[in-house]
Amino acid sequence: MKSKIIPALAFTAAALNATAQDNQCAVEYSMYKEFVNVEAYSEAREPFWKVFKDCPKFSKNIYIDGSKIYRSMISKAGEDDDALVNAYVDTLGIIYRQRIANYGEPASVWSRYGMEIMKYRRSDTANLEGFHTIAKAIAANPTDPDIASVAAYTQAACALLANGTIDNEQAFDALEPVVKSVYRNRESKSESYGETADKVFSVMRRTFSQSSATPTFDELFQRKRTLPSSITEVAALTKTMDVFSADGNDLYAQCAERLYKNNPSAQAAASIARYNRHAKKYDNAAKYYDEAIKMETDQKLKSDYLYEAATVANNQNKHREAVALAKKSAAANPKNGAPSLLIAAIYMVNANNFGDDDFAHRTVYWVAADYASKAKTADMPLTEEANKLIDKCKKQFPKKEDAFMHSIKSGDAVTVKTYDTETTTARF
Repeated sequence: MKSKIIPALAFTAAALNATAQDNQCAVEYSMYKEFVNVEAYSEAREPFWKVFKDCPKFSKNIYIDGSKIYRSMISKAGEDDDALVNAYVDTLGIIYRQRIANYGEPASVWSRYGMEIMKYRRSDTANLEGFHTIAKAIAANPTDPDIASVAAYTQAACALLANGTIDNEQAFDALEPVVKSVYRNRESKSESYGETADKVFSVMRRTFSQSSATPTFDELFQRKRTLPSSITEVAALTKTMDVFSADGNDLYAQCAERLYKNNPSAQAAASIARYNRHAKKYDNAAKYYDEAIKMETDQKLKSDYLYEAATVANNQNKHREAVALAKKSAAANPKNGAPSLLIAAIYMVNANNFGDDDFAHRTVYWVAADYASKAKTADMPLTEEANKLIDKCKKQFPKKEDAFMHSIKSGDAVTVKTYDTETTTARF
């Protein structure tokens, strides 16, 4: 009988101790929580650390509150307190690591910490450190990475590539598997997942298309990847190469031909068009873009194909056709600013071909500036490029005295004849 009673008493004592500890944790938790609730973060720090140490599994809010406390400390630090700020950033890391240990969610937590490193760390290597930290979020589930983590990771990589911290090959090795994973999984995901992926990859495509460094992304795909046997993998690889603006290599051509042979879809036709565009075989490119546009039902993709077809027409000096295609592209996806920017550039180059005198020529720059403004309003990443075009246009605006001779004053609506009839506002 005694041997049965003693274990029972031990179990009861353990239960009582656990209850007592929970009660003590609740008291200490409520103590610091009152300070957090009124944003008295300095006063909350000491009781917070006691809970953090003694009651790590009492509530996930411990870690949420801890990050609030130290973000507040960072915001209050002086401009010269670099060491202090960096210590606070390190402390955020301690809080996040214990949160992961007790509550999981490594993808979202590492992603948040990586972004905070880039935002707060006062160091020349902050962006690189943040990038490597977010890589842990991707590694948490590499075959199906969290889309918010993908957004943060690719944003960091593009920034590092743009400023020369990493090169094309490093960007390729880090991002190509991630992009491909997103395309493999996209069909089974929510609409918001697809929308986020579209936004992220649009920025990536723009960044990569501007990289002229070697090895090029075309060379990297040709050297490091081969034509898959699965048509699903072929499609994912083709879309990935599109994101990297790597549509001029033999592997891309093989993928495009395989897709088109298996299923002559809009995507397959567009892939062949892109390869021909890169090869400057513009007649072939135009033919396949026309086919892709006719078959595509997704308005965002149709907008992309229309815009790319417009660039082909522009390269063929078919400017009227290029403008018409660009306008259709903008109408298909109002958030796509690239078509409006293309129209602005075409009007600027051809301004002297419209109208009968210098004043008429110069009014075209009002219209060009309007389209550049539309571009940055629709698509924020185009702001810098759009502003450069607007500044060039302003230097060519009609003079106030010339406008007066045409009975036009500032603020008047003006009709300008280009390839179409455009309406703009007089300004000087």
